[in-house]
Amino acid sequence: MGVASYRWKVELPGSVASLKERAAAGFGKRLREIRQRRGLTQTELGAAVGVSKRVITYYERDDAQPPGAVLVHLAQALRQVGLLREAMTTLADFVARPEAAADAALWNLLGMCYDGAGDWKAGEESYRKALALAPEADWLHNNLGYNLLEQGRPTEAITAFEQALKRNRNSVVA
Repeated sequence: MGVASYRWKVELPGSVASLKERAAAGFGKRLREIRQRRGLTQTELGAAVGVSKRVITYYERDDAQPPGAVLVHLAQALRQVGLLREAMTTLADFVARPEAAADAALWNLLGMCYDGAGDWKAGEESYRKALALAPEADWLHNNLGYNLLEQGRPTEAITAFEQALKRNRNSVVA
């Protein structure tokens, strides 16, 4: 249908920013391969993620592993440059952690990545997990509604949009 208009939720809850858990083994090699395939320098990737070239070098050499908030920013940067599969892998690895699984904004971002890749069912599942954590978030209902429209389920989409408007009557996207 091509009607998707998502609200990009970029604010990260304090709980995500304070996570000290580390990424999966082999992260550095995967990061270097992604960066090189995209033709980015370490400086360019660092600027996109919000860290220095030196930090990217540490990550790529597996001298250090990024904390959760950096992984989220990395996934956002990967998504923005069209590397949806890599963004999904990064986020899916992260939300598998117990401390990250309870974050609605992360599930929303993962849903947006799935949607961008055309995996509507996985996107729907991510939005529903996010809504279970934050049922009052109008933007989550909105994103679920657009996902359902793309799946050809307009009646369910209308219900989701109505829920978004119920929570925020001034919503410009619902």
